[in-house]
Amino acid sequence: MSRKPHIFVQVIPCIVLLLMTGCTYNQDSLFYSDWDATEEYPEVITEEEIPTPTLDIESEEFTQLVQNFTVQVKHEEGLNLENSKIYFNESVHTIQLEFVTQRILDVCKARMLIVDITEGLLARLNRHPTLTWQYSVYPFSPENLEIYISCESFYSKYEDPYYLQWISLEDGQVTYSAWDLYDCNKDCWHSRHESYENAREIAFAERKAEEEYTKEHTSDNSVYGGLRYFPK
Repeated sequence: MSRKPHIFVQVIPCIVLLLMTGCTYNQDSLFYSDWDATEEYPEVITEEEIPTPTLDIESEEFTQLVQNFTVQVKHEEGLNLENSKIYFNESVHTIQLEFVTQRILDVCKARMLIVDITEGLLARLNRHPTLTWQYSVYPFSPENLEIYISCESFYSKYEDPYYLQWISLEDGQVTYSAWDLYDCNKDCWHSRHESYENAREIAFAERKAEEEYTKEHTSDNSVYGGLRYFPK
């Protein structure tokens, strides 16, 4: 007598077939998307077709302006330009200059120096006929400048560390730091901060006072009378 196959034995192959045909895995796919694999591949942009971004900043004009100014500073103030940078997004927002010098400076002389450099550079920038339209704000102010001066005199470093080693203008603030800033054995250091507006006001007032004093106490009187020559 023949036996009919058990229904459980017949169902198992059907289940296996359904599982094999219903599940697929693509090892090359790392991300899920709504793109149907049966459709054509989307168009791929080649590297040659990607547009190259262009900058409208007149870098040569800025470079020439900075070089003209720093050559003047070198001869008149004894500062050598170490580095310069221009920061911009769609427009120029910051100009940075880094100087080194062998000058021996205290706070009063350093204040005069940083004010003279800042005012001179701003005058050139704000009067330039072709660059002003590229500024993020016009006119440029001390907040748009970063100026760093490193004083590298051996006398200040080894003999009198209370002279200045570092002078900086950043975010409209002026910082003066003496050489003892680099002495890790000290519990405190000589450093001073003030706003640029305060530094500018003091420098202008001091210069005006010096000019008035010189004018009041300088005389052309001489034992030689009008025979003595005074160069103008």
